[in-house]
Amino acid sequence: MEAYKSKISALEEELDQMAIQLADRDSETMELREKLDFMEKRKQSDDLMIQLASRKHGKASGDSKLAAIAVFKHSNPDVCVGK
Repeated sequence: MEAYKSKISALEEELDQMAIQLADRDSETMELREKLDFMEKRKQSDDLMIQLASRKHGKASGDSKLAAIAVFKHSNPDVCVGK
């Protein structure tokens, strides 16, 4: 009977460890989903900035550089001086 109790105790401990691992994975999954959502929103914002910069500055040569600069400034406000 003691052998069964010992085995049950070991299995319960193993189950607890598995539950902890599952909770950690769920937490990690949620963090990754949040990062993915943020990156998708950031990409949408950057795409919009490029569209707006293209419309504002027309189709003349060099506009792609201006659009890239606008996106960079929008995406990296801490890097840009004077903001």
